[in-house]
Order: sequence, then structure tokens, then C-alpha cells
Amino acid sequence: MRRWGDHAMSQIIGSGAVTIATLVAATMLMYAVKATGTLRVSRAGELEGLDLHEHGALAYPEYVIHGYELTLQLVPPRV
Repeated sequence: MRRWGDHAMSQIIGSGAVTIATLVAATMLMYAVKATGTLRVSRAGELEGLDLHEHGALAYPEYVIHGYELTLQLVPPRV
């Protein structure tokens, strides 16, 4: 008959193996996405703000930021 400590150690080893495998897979996928150049937003998106650039609207229109003037600029679509 197995002792409680043996079962707990098996669970710890299994959990550690799954955690390490997940971290390795996630790291590999992140570097693959980074290598394609799609991980960062464009310079125009940074300057305009992601809310307007990606979604075409302000995220929190009820909050007024003093000194911020909303100007919509026509940006050619990304290809």
C-alpha cells in the first residue's frame, strides 16, 4: 500500500512537469510571434492611441482629459 507522502510527491512532480512544459511552450510561441514582427503596435498606433487606432473609438468617452483634442485622421488600412 502506498503512503500519503508518495502520492503527494507524485502530484508535485506531475504539477512541476506540466508547469515547466507550459512555460517552455509559451516562451517558444511568444518568440515565434515576436519574430514575425506582429507583437508590437505600429508607430502611428502608438501616437494616435490604441483605442482610436484599433477600435475607432475612445475607451472611456465619459472622462474628459484636459488639453486633449480629439482629431480623427484618416490612416490607410494596414495590410
